[in-house]
Amino acid sequence: MADTPLVVDALNFLTRYFMPVDKLGKKTPAWRLLAATKTMVEGFLEACAASGYSPHFVIDAGWKSDEAAKKWTKRREAECRRGERAIPLNADTFLAELLREAGAPVYQVEGEDGDDIAAVLAYTLGKNSLILSEDRDMFRYVFIEDAGSRVMVDFSFEVPANGGPVTLVFHPSTTQRVKDGVADRTLLDMPTCDIAQWSSPTNKLSVVTHNPRKGYVRGCCSPWTRKFGNLHGITRPLRLAAYHALGHTTGVFEKFPEWNDDGECVRWEEGDVTPDPDPVLVEMLGRPAECLDWLTKRDPGAEDDSSRDGTFRCFARYGIVAEITAAVKGGSATVLSQMRELCDGKFEGFRGGDAKERWPPTDRVCHRIRCSERGCGASFVVPAGEKKFLAEKGFGMPKRCKPCRERAKSRRSPVGGGGTKPRDSPPLSVSARPFRLTPPRTLPPRPKPASEVETITKKMDELKN
Repeated sequence: MADTPLVVDALNFLTRYFMPVDKLGKKTPAWRLLAATKTMVEGFLEACAASGYSPHFVIDAGWKSDEAAKKWTKRREAECRRGERAIPLNADTFLAELLREAGAPVYQVEGEDGDDIAAVLAYTLGKNSLILSEDRDMFRYVFIEDAGSRVMVDFSFEVPANGGPVTLVFHPSTTQRVKDGVADRTLLDMPTCDIAQWSSPTNKLSVVTHNPRKGYVRGCCSPWTRKFGNLHGITRPLRLAAYHALGHTTGVFEKFPEWNDDGECVRWEEGDVTPDPDPVLVEMLGRPAECLDWLTKRDPGAEDDSSRDGTFRCFARYGIVAEITAAVKGGSATVLSQMRELCDGKFEGFRGGDAKERWPPTDRVCHRIRCSERGCGASFVVPAGEKKFLAEKGFGMPKRCKPCRERAKSRRSPVGGGGTKPRDSPPLSVSARPFRLTPPRTLPPRPKPASEVETITKKMDELKN
């Protein structure tokens, strides 16, 4: 029996599962996050195999609408202004390459909306395919039949008590409808499906030379762009040498944010640049370690504690050089392979893939319970998210499955309605007594002081005389 196709909108679960920044914290060394990503990828694929699913991973590689571009720009400006960055540079690239390294198909389609790609893939793979995506916009695709039972918003892992293989449990959407104001989309609105082309590996820098007018558009590569400048700008001479080495000699559009100290605001460095590089840099591109040393010496923040080994600024220097040298080297070279070469012997935990993160993560392990309803006995799963909610509220685990709970609720309700049956008047309890009026309580007169009594007696005696 063939496995069920599963289309995964991977970036929906980047920080909540694959690169668990939300759990480990933003101060976690970037190298540990990358090692954890390797562990999570391998575990997810093992669970897919044990559960009978054939996963296909979609990773956004661009946008089509002006609205999406404006949102991206606004978020990058906020990162620069606040000195924040939630994930390491090239996190999406490393996730894609770790998945490919493990044998999974990955789809990165430049300039197309990731949701469109996921929907077309699911349609192409057949009516039994599933979609794993947190995005409610997946319900706008009218050509996805029976979307309510095929679009899953989350997943948990089930760990058998007997020590068998870990399996996947999917959780459908509770709303099962698109957001208000979002228009439906049909097959006529979709790109033509080309699985072979969509799944071919790409390098972001190589893509720039293929479409120089769209160009090199990047955000803040580290939280310290405001303090030390954007590494994308500092690396520009090496990048121009790479354009030249890739055979591109005409103008390339580049855009990235810098901080304007005079205006206390974000300034976008944008415009065309001409690949007229230093011959020394062109020759140096074949030696990644020298390129990294060159960039480290040019980085004003390299000597600062904020750029120590493992920080996002340090990681970004490695990531930028790995991306450039992988594009120039071509062939089977990837950003991940160049990163491994650059950090040889320095981050042993990453090189060996010996991430110490527990798998499956405890916050994604579901709980299986046997229904306590007489005559049922069916087993049901309590999702990891529901377990966490019940624990936070101090509630116990459910004892009956959902169908039994629904039947019990309907028995307590009038036919065709919900809730409890209204009563004309409250029932009279056995211990209740008839209502009875009681007369007002009469208080005894307040005793008067002795001096007041003597005064009254004296006046009465005077009246008698």
